[in-house]
Amino acid sequence: MTSRALTWGVAYYPKSKEDREDYTVEEALRERSRIGGQYRENPCFNSKIAFEEGLGIKLTPVNMNGNAVNHFRAFPGQECVKSKYTTCVGMRSTSSAKYTESAIRVKSVIDILSNNLEEDKIAIRDMLLLSAKDTGNVNSLSHPDIIIHHRGDYSRKQTRIFVQDIGRKPEYQVLPDDWVLEMEKFGPDVVTSWKSIRPLFMKYWKAHEAKRGRYLERMENEEAKETLDDILFSLQMRLRKSVNSLDQLDLDKEISRRLKVGSISSNSVVDEIRRLFLLKKQPSTYVNGLGQRVPWYTIVTR
Repeated sequence: MTSRALTWGVAYYPKSKEDREDYTVEEALRERSRIGGQYRENPCFNSKIAFEEGLGIKLTPVNMNGNAVNHFRAFPGQECVKSKYTTCVGMRSTSSAKYTESAIRVKSVIDILSNNLEEDKIAIRDMLLLSAKDTGNVNSLSHPDIIIHHRGDYSRKQTRIFVQDIGRKPEYQVLPDDWVLEMEKFGPDVVTSWKSIRPLFMKYWKAHEAKRGRYLERMENEEAKETLDDILFSLQMRLRKSVNSLDQLDLDKEISRRLKVGSISSNSVVDEIRRLFLLKKQPSTYVNGLGQRVPWYTIVTR
C-alpha cells in the first residue's frame, strides 16, 4: 500500500443547514478564514455514514496553490477513532499504526460500494445487478462484506465480495463465485469516493469474471470427461455393448436420467459430454510423444 496519507475530494459538514456531504475545500477554506483559523473546533468529517457510526474522522482543507488538486486530509492524531476502525473491519492488530490506515481504507470502500453500486447505471448494466448490500458482518473475517444479487438472466444469482487490504484477508473458504477485491495498490485518493474508485472497480470486476470463466470451463471439462467415462461403463455393463456399438440415443437417454436426479451440474457439461462422445467414436489415432498410438480424442480440448 502506498505510504501517502488518505485524501478526500469533498467532505461531510454536519453543521451546514443542508447536512451536506459535498462540502468543498474552497468552502472550508472560506469558513476557516471567517472563524479566524479555529477550524479544528468546527471541522468537516470523512463521511456522513462514518460520522453517524461514531467513526467520523476530522478533516482539514489543504490548499495546493495550483501545484496539485486541493483536498481534505485528516487532522493529526485521532488514534482513538482510528483504532475503532480496526475492530470495525475485523482486524486484530488494533494497536498497530501500520494497519490503521488500511482499516479506514477497507471501511471506506465497503461503505462506498453498499451505498452507490445499485444506483450506478454502468454497474447495473455490466454486472446485471439488482442489488448490493453489506452483509452486516463487516467486523468478521469469516464472512464476505458485500452481497450482490444479479438479474435472472445472469449466470448466477449472487456474488459475495470480500474487501482485502494489507492486514486483512478472508478466513473462510472462498468459492468460485466469490470475489476477493484486492485493493492493496489502490491509491489513497481513490478509495474515498465512488467517482474515483468506479473505473478500477469495474476493471477488476471484468478480470474476476474472466478468471471465473476459465475456472468453470476447466471444471466443467473435467466433470464432462469423468461423467462420460462413467456413463459408458454403465451402458456397456447394462446393454452389453462395446463403446463403438453405443449410439447417440443410448447416450441421450442416460444423460436425461442423470439430469433428472441432478448428477450432472449444467447444460454446458451436457454439451461437452456429447462433444467428447462423438470424438470418442472417431476411429482416428495418433502417435504421442512417447511413441504410443492412442485415440486422438484424448488430446482434443476447446
